[in-house]
Order: sequence, then structure tokens, then C-alpha cells
Amino acid sequence: MKREYYYSLIFIAIAVLLVGISLAAYWNVNAYMEEVKWVRHSNNVIAQVEKVLSIVKDAETGHRGFQLTKDDVFLRPYDSSVETIYKELKELDSLFLEEDIQRKRGDTLRLLIDKQYRIIETILKNEEESKHFMDRYETNLLIVGRENMEKIRGLCDRIATFEEEVLQARLDEEYSLKNIAPFTLLIYGFIAISASGFLYGLIYQELQRRRKTQGRLKEKIIELDYKERRYRSLFQRSIDPIFVVNEDFEILEANESLHDLFNIPINEVDRFSLNRLFFDKNKFEEFKTQIVKQGQIRDFEVILRDAKGKKLICLITCVFISDQLTGEHCYQGLIHDITLRKKAERNLIQAEKLSTTGKLARTIAHEVRNPLTNLNLSLDQLKEEIPDNETTRISVDILKRNIDRIEELISKLLNSSRPRELQLSMIRIDDLANETIDLIKDRLSLNEMKLTRHFEGEEVLVSVDKELVKIALLNIMVNAIEAMSSGTGVLDVAIERNDDQVLMLISDNGKGIDEESLDNLFDPFFTAKHGGMGLGLTSTQSILNSHGIGIEVKSKVDQGTTFIISFPIN
Repeated sequence: MKREYYYSLIFIAIAVLLVGISLAAYWNVNAYMEEVKWVRHSNNVIAQVEKVLSIVKDAETGHRGFQLTKDDVFLRPYDSSVETIYKELKELDSLFLEEDIQRKRGDTLRLLIDKQYRIIETILKNEEESKHFMDRYETNLLIVGRENMEKIRGLCDRIATFEEEVLQARLDEEYSLKNIAPFTLLIYGFIAISASGFLYGLIYQELQRRRKTQGRLKEKIIELDYKERRYRSLFQRSIDPIFVVNEDFEILEANESLHDLFNIPINEVDRFSLNRLFFDKNKFEEFKTQIVKQGQIRDFEVILRDAKGKKLICLITCVFISDQLTGEHCYQGLIHDITLRKKAERNLIQAEKLSTTGKLARTIAHEVRNPLTNLNLSLDQLKEEIPDNETTRISVDILKRNIDRIEELISKLLNSSRPRELQLSMIRIDDLANETIDLIKDRLSLNEMKLTRHFEGEEVLVSVDKELVKIALLNIMVNAIEAMSSGTGVLDVAIERNDDQVLMLISDNGKGIDEESLDNLFDPFFTAKHGGMGLGLTSTQSILNSHGIGIEVKSKVDQGTTFIISFPIN
């Protein structure tokens, strides 16, 4: 608790510090931007004053040039300034925001400029009345205009000087703020990096402590097993189905995982009998007897089925609960789906068997092929040395065929366990089935057997090594033909779409396979055929496994066998 309190204080302190620095940086940036705005404003004021003064100067110069030359061209700057001067003065006034002294100077400047334009206008009117010589009145007006112009220049200089002083002060403030900003960001970055490093250290220590705790927890798993059963009552937290049933084994309550795993609609789960989930009803009776007798049962392995008939290998843990207050009795249990685990175990066992077969095959090939080669060479030499007659040829042919037979068996043995190099291509699954069927049509005709096809997912594309998969399917179909009786046999090939898989079902109505043989069906060297090596289905499974294609067998004695091959669509 102290550690958590200590960590909380550190986190809060770091957060407060970072927020404070962030606010300081924010204030600094805002202040800097404000100073930049005012610097720009001062520059605008200075530029506008110079512009106004320039216009007045142009007007003054123009009318004086006219006085000297009597040329109307010199009046053009004056005429244009009359149109623009007051607009520019208005613009200048708008720049004097809250500076009273500047506003007063602006008002004075407007009055002086008004006076200057009135003087110029009066001189020009007087000029029209006395065309030849400048009289004393005009001379006095020119003197007054010159003095007024000096006042305008002086006032503009004072306005500009004032703004330049303000501008310099603002530039100094801007410079200081600009220097503070990197320093603030540097401090922020330093504290952020330091805080990150410190927090990383704390997190690393915490992870180390948790790893040690996990090690100690592993030692206490057995001790906590009993307590774990009580926590399984937390229905909705469990990814495994949890149920509560009454004494008649009718479901009173179940979590969503049970609906999902067994595809039972939520509105149908109430009073749903647990017996309906059991694939083998004898297993349900065994389960019921044990739980009633012992009051609890743990990891009871059984095959269940969902609402669609799909088989699921599950472990059931169940306990009897008696409510002493109400007198009600019920059973609370958990179902753990181990179908994938069992499949993985089977694949692992099969892989180990194939590995053993491969080692054995390589040993046999090494030990047998060398003598076979010597036998072949000796046989060829013997054919040249002994008399050539019918008896000799028959004996040599027998020897040659048996040597070739041994060589063929060794090759099959090696191929059954050799890693496959797949040449994948996209093919429609119905084309794959039809091409394989074409290879066994003669056998069907020869044995007077029928063929039926039921293709629903024929347009589905699968990625396979076509030739290898055809060999695997051919092995299954040939075995099916050999298991059926001539004249009555029916081979059925069906294709069905199932979510993200497409299923190919190869069924026969032959003699079927007993349960013991089903468990060993894909084992190397297991065969019920006279003269067979027991490598056909081993090779088939090896090919399909290398593609990630699943295979399942269902069979009943005297009723037939169905091979279910699951092709992944993606």
C-alpha cells in the first residue's frame, strides 16, 4: 500500500510539473505572438505616416512646379492626392488604438493637412484671377504654406519617432520572450525524458516483481485448485460454458459461452436437458451415476454434440450444491472444449510416427538398396554366363520382378514419410473431385458399382498441389471400392460449404471399420488387406496435413465408411 501511495505521489508531482511547464510555455508563446502582432502594428504606423507625408509632399511639390512653369502636368500629383489623402488619414487614425498622445497627434496632423490643402486651393484660385504675376497675397500664402508644411513634417517625425521607440521596446520584449521559449521547451523535454526514464525503471521493477510472483504462483496451483472451483461460479467471466442444472439435469441457468459453443438459441436453453448434449447416451448415464454417488466429478472426458450435430470432445467438471436455507438442490458445472487439443495431440502422435517411419525407411533403404544393386548386377552378369533357355529365363524374370518389387516397396516407404514440396495452384474443388473420379471409373465399372455425386460448393476455389491431393483422394476412393461388394457397392462423393471451410465427403456402403481399427487407421504399416503395406492412408494423411487440410473418418461395421476432408477456403 505504501508503494502504491509513493508511486501515486510521484506520478502526481510529475504531472503537475509538466502541466505547469506546459502552461508557462503556452503563456510564453502567447506573449511572444502578442508582441509580434504589436511589432507589426508599429511598423504599419510608421509606414502609414511616411505614406501620408509622401502624398502631402507630392501635392506641395506639384503645385509649386505649376507656379513656376504654369504647366498643368505639375497639378496631376495634387489632383490625385486630393482623392487619396483623407482615405490614408482615416487608415492612419484606425492604427492609433488606445494611445491618446498619438491620437491627438493624428487629429493635429489632419488639421494641418486640411490647412495645407486649403492654402494650395486658395493659391490656385488666385492664380486663375491674376494670370500674369504673383501678387503679395499669393506670396504670403506660399510663406504660410511652407511654414505649415514644416509643421506637418515635424509632427510626422514625432509620430514616427514615438512609434520607433515603442517598436524598439516591443522588439526587446519579443527578443526576451523568444529566448525564454527554447529554454522552457528544453526544461520540459528534460523533465519529460527524465520522468519517462524514471517511470520505465518503476515499470521494469514492477514487471520483475510480477515475474517472481508468477513463479511462486505456479507452485501454489495445486493448493489453489479447490478454491478455483468456487470462482467458476462467475458465469459471464468464463470463456468456458458454465451451467446450473436441477436434479433432473435440466438447465436452469447457463452463460453465453454455452450458447456459443453448442449453438443453442438463448430462448431455448431454459429447461434444456443436459442429456441432449451427450453423443453417447450410455456416457450420460455413467456421468449421472458418478455425480449422484460422489457429489462431484472432475475432468470427465466425453464426446458432446452441438445443435447442428457437430462432435466436440469435452471435459466436464461438476459439483452438487445444496442450499440449506431454501432446501433446493442443484448441480453446477463447467464444460471445457478440448477438441482442438485432442486434434493437436493426434497430429503430434502421427508426426512422431511418421518421423519414426522416416528413420526406419531411410535405414532400410540404406541397408537394403546396396545389396539389391549387387543382386541386379550379379543377375545381369549371371544372364550372360548361364545357358539361355526357358527355365533360366523364367527364374531370372522371377528374381528380377521380386527385386523390382522390393525397390518399389522401399520407394513407397520413403515417400510416405518424406517432406512434401508443394506446387500450389488455385482450382475449383468440384474439378479436383471430378479429375480424381475419372481415375477410378474403370474400377467402378469393372466391379459393377455405382457412383453418385452431390456438389453444393462446386464454385469454391482452393489452393492445393493438385497432383498430390489427387493421389490422397485416390487412395481414399480406392480403399472405398475395395471395401464394397461387387454389384451392390455405391460410392458417393459430396461437396458442402461450411463457414470458412468446404467439405468433401467420400462415402461407401462397404463392410465398415471397427472402433479399434479406426484409432489405428492412419498408422504406418496398419492394414486389413492381404498383401498391403499399410502406407496408403499414412501417405494420404501426410499429404493433407502438409496442406493444412483436415481429415476425419466416421464408420460403422456393416454400414459403411465416410471420409470427411476439410479444405480451408482462405
